Amino acid sequence: MNHLKSLKSYIPTFLNRLWSASLKFVAILAIASSGSFASADTATADISESFDGTTIGEGGVYTFPTGAQDWAGFANMNTDMYPLSFNEAGSITFTGSVADGGSANVKFRLEFNPYPDVNPAYDAAAVTVSGATPTQYTVAIPSQGSNTFSSLIMYIVERDVAVTITDVVVDGEIAVAEPEPTAQVNVTFQVDMSAVDTHPEGVYLAGGGVFGQDGLLMTDNGSDVWSVTTQLDANTQVLYKFRNQP
Repeated sequence: MNHLKSLKSYIPTFLNRLWSASLKFVAILAIASSGSFASADTATADISESFDGTTIGEGGVYTFPTGAQDWAGFANMNTDMYPLSFNEAGSITFTGSVADGGSANVKFRLEFNPYPDVNPAYDAAAVTVSGATPTQYTVAIPSQGSNTFSSLIMYIVERDVAVTITDVVVDGEIAVAEPEPTAQVNVTFQVDMSAVDTHPEGVYLAGGGVFGQDGLLMTDNGSDVWSVTTQLDANTQVLYKFRNQP
């Protein structure tokens, strides 16, 4: 006969947890592991926020008009790419053109955080965009050591020049969240059977897709308290029960 009691518990991978109960029960055990951050090589920026008087037209047409503040510019809104780092030299590439065939200087600024917590910051050299034919341009970013950046700003130096800019790609070390590799943790299951008649064949840890119907035979400590220790994968959820044979 099975006596059931539900339990849902969470444990970190770095601890062994002892489970006990006065009766046999079915439970769900979730084993969690923290995530980590790796780095990718490139990320596409989303320069879609104008500030302090600049404008963004359809098709990625950026303008620094008369009347805008001297420091007005355009901000990257793809915050998933932050923080950026350049332990080694990197670059920012983009496709640019000027519809009327003229030219304008475009420059980028890397900041520690959005204003006002901007330092350390790095101002890249301006690149001249010219002609009506879309052309790819590259802005060199020298090594920034251990500095990280969570704000990317773009500026157009000349006023009242409509510059079309697309495909802004940062080539550096881009933060990418990823789970830790699958690890295992030892988990000890324990149940006190002294309140019920224990079958002569013993008590089993069973159930779910991990332990199945046959289960694992548990060990009596001499006081009708049964336990078993087994390894389980991190980041998994396990259904189990204590089964009083048969």
